[in-house]
Amino acid sequence: MADYKSIIDLHPNPCVIHINFKPLYANQAFAEFSGLDSVSEVLGLTSLKQLFVEEHWPEADRRYQQVMDSEHSSQPEVIEHTDMQGNPQLAEITDALVYWQGQKAMCTYISVVTDRIRREEDLHRMALCDELTGVRNRRYLLNQFENHHKPYLQGRHYLALIDLDYFKSVNDTWGHVVGDNLLKQVACALSNLFNNRHQLVRIGGEEFAIILSADSEVELKEQLTLLQNTIRNACVQQKQKVCCTGSIGVTNYLSGDTFDAIFERADRALYQAKHQGRDQVVCSWGNCFPGSTIGQA
Repeated sequence: MADYKSIIDLHPNPCVIHINFKPLYANQAFAEFSGLDSVSEVLGLTSLKQLFVEEHWPEADRRYQQVMDSEHSSQPEVIEHTDMQGNPQLAEITDALVYWQGQKAMCTYISVVTDRIRREEDLHRMALCDELTGVRNRRYLLNQFENHHKPYLQGRHYLALIDLDYFKSVNDTWGHVVGDNLLKQVACALSNLFNNRHQLVRIGGEEFAIILSADSEVELKEQLTLLQNTIRNACVQQKQKVCCTGSIGVTNYLSGDTFDAIFERADRALYQAKHQGRDQVVCSWGNCFPGSTIGQA
């Protein structure tokens, strides 16, 4: 037992043993985790509940009682924790039944996972972002539709696909560095529209997508015209200004839509906008203003 205790004393992960939250033992790592200077300060607490906000007490009581009644360890749970010095942390907590001097007691074992969780969040964020422009990517758009599409179906939401016109000539004339800078300029300008209500996505190459919401045909036309003008004004300066225009295909969300179905409708409209001369908007759907062309150059 002494050897086991000496291992826990020196272990870098926080550990505390308590009965009804009255601490009986703690290692130095737990004291530091709690924002206290020493183990004696931990043992001087009347209750470990002093270390976390009152709104979390009922859940702590529930977990304690469940482990004491079932005599089975709890499932690891990640919680937000702020120590006595006000420092926020993410902690994974596991509770287990132990016997301390012949009495049932709770051993709470803690892994500080702030860095791991933040790293996972960063990796997840990176997986859904376009590396060049910093806006969301096609994977994000698919995820939004599969997991969050119900609000789209309940309102007046539209998918707009945007293709920058003759963009290959920009790369051929000015080089790919200038082309990349123009892509970033367009992405930045479009991202700042509509008070960030709509999330811009780069599909790939010079093609973008954006989910729009509008309560009327007039409002939708205003937004689409703004998209066109924003693209025209997003230029980079070389020996002369390098600018571009955009062809836009739009469709609305329909009940029963799959991602492929709505994307295909918008893509058909985009193809028509390019086929009709580019730098214009074509809408394609069956229950709004079908086949209309908005903002034709």
